[in-house]
Amino acid sequence: MNKVSIILGVILMAAMPLSKSFKIEAASKKVRPTQFQKALLKIESQKGDYSESKRLKNLLDLAWEAHLSDNPETATTLGRREYNHRWTDNSLGAIEAREREEKSLLTVLNGFNRKQLNPTDQLNYDLYKYEVENQIQSSGFDGKFLPLNQMDGFQIWTGHTLAMMPLENSKDLKNYLSRLEKIPTMIRETQTLMEIGLKKGVVPSKIPLSGVSQQLQNHLVDDAQKSPWVSPLLNISKEISQEDRAKTLAQAESIFKDRIVPILQSFKSFFEESYLPKCRETFGWSDMPNGKKWYLANVKAMTTTDYGPDQIHEIGLQQVERIEKEMHALMDKMGGRKSIPEFVEQLNADPKQKLSSPEDMLDGFRLIGKRIDEKLPGYFKLLPRMTYGVKAVPAESAENTPAGYYEGGSIEVGRPGYFYANTSLWKVFGKWEMETLMIHETVPGHHLQVTIAQELKDVPEFRKNTWYTAYGEGWALYAEHLGHEMGLFSSDASRFGYLASEMLRAARLVVDTGLHWKGWSRDQALAYFKKYTGESNPVEIDRYIVWPAQALGYKIGEIEIKRLREESKKIAGKNFDLRDFHDVVLGAGGLPLKILEKNVITWAKAQAKKKS
Repeated sequence: MNKVSIILGVILMAAMPLSKSFKIEAASKKVRPTQFQKALLKIESQKGDYSESKRLKNLLDLAWEAHLSDNPETATTLGRREYNHRWTDNSLGAIEAREREEKSLLTVLNGFNRKQLNPTDQLNYDLYKYEVENQIQSSGFDGKFLPLNQMDGFQIWTGHTLAMMPLENSKDLKNYLSRLEKIPTMIRETQTLMEIGLKKGVVPSKIPLSGVSQQLQNHLVDDAQKSPWVSPLLNISKEISQEDRAKTLAQAESIFKDRIVPILQSFKSFFEESYLPKCRETFGWSDMPNGKKWYLANVKAMTTTDYGPDQIHEIGLQQVERIEKEMHALMDKMGGRKSIPEFVEQLNADPKQKLSSPEDMLDGFRLIGKRIDEKLPGYFKLLPRMTYGVKAVPAESAENTPAGYYEGGSIEVGRPGYFYANTSLWKVFGKWEMETLMIHETVPGHHLQVTIAQELKDVPEFRKNTWYTAYGEGWALYAEHLGHEMGLFSSDASRFGYLASEMLRAARLVVDTGLHWKGWSRDQALAYFKKYTGESNPVEIDRYIVWPAQALGYKIGEIEIKRLREESKKIAGKNFDLRDFHDVVLGAGGLPLKILEKNVITWAKAQAKKKS
């Protein structure tokens, strides 16, 4: 989420003579420097005329606008409308241009005198440089040739983006139709990258990818109005005339049937006949070209620590052992010793734990959210203005989607955050799991953390929208733990649900490193997972296979936040205030764990000096 990536043509600054470094780069690449690179040179030329803080502000403003122009989908999510007529250019040429621009950006960043920045701008500088360096490191691998899997790709997120677009005036309608018209180009760009990946041997694991066929088929509907790419137009504002609404819908149906469906059918044939059969039979990222180094880079990026795969694997084993003991103690209390899978099966068979319908699932989550909201002021002084709602996961992506996820809102356009519940699972998802999931995804979990960041004052825009898995998911898992202190678990079954969730995240440390570092098979990972979590659905394991190291951030982040809480409590002594601790953790937006630690310890030392 929110990668740093720069494009030309956003803020047009006067062209300047190229510095030697840029001339060399352009000559060696046989490409002309982009408008953005020229704009960077203007930032460089401001040395001596502006303070370093002013230059940094100019650079961050420039880069943020460039980022939104280059990632129109992100701009839409944030409520910015000026890029709503297009999608990200993912042609190979555009991707390579962005990679060159990122290196140019780092060159300019390295030219700053950090010592001349005030403490606030030093943090802004450090965080932005961290982001750019991570993006450059990521670009050194071949992830661009893996544009699609069962968890991600145009077949997943395009409909989400279109559903967020405003439909309030004629410009909005033109933007929508423009994006529809460009979907065939997006599909062709995706296929081109996949074809290059085939030639380079950079291909995903075959078994997890097989679900994509059905996802593509879900878009090939006879009735265009049932397509997630057209159906949002059924909600055009009533302020627009009936004639214009009907005309727009008719145009969209024509674009869908005449232009999108043929290219989508062709892509589906390519995927099934040429791509999927040549994908890897293996499961670990280490089997990819340069896979070991690639996985190590992912581990560092996802955990924002120096922990290696072997160390994380051992932490996972220790956590699994601890949680297993706690689960068995609670199981004994609830009705006799069983294995974890047997007890989970017993809970799922309990009529009291069964949902009656998809609507019952949605209503249950809403009631839990209201109960949590009432208790938040006792644990947080800083609370967001933005609200959240509960919706069902779109049907076309439900099959390969977990039980629930959070999607941020936008203050600018008045769109709340949403918790998406996978109502297709209502028959197999127990009530005993609901409280923990709601805590994690909404409050005090993701909604609280994401929205507080978005509402920060006097910080660069990138700070409001930066995502670090270890911080964001670590906080959400810490929020689950906080649920005990807040009295949010209404029964022993729900408390078991919390432990089951914690076990899930601990087992991930073992399984992810097992798959990608230690050579585990998919069956070995499934067996381990079933033994300790009771989960036999391969969807979870397949997620780890295609998102290497992403699952590591959760438990590592939670462990670090818990450690910081105890350490700061010792330092601050009787002046420790839990609400203030939470506000410090959340009050600067997303942070790498090392910078979070520095912030928390600095705060704790200041608290210790206060008089009672």
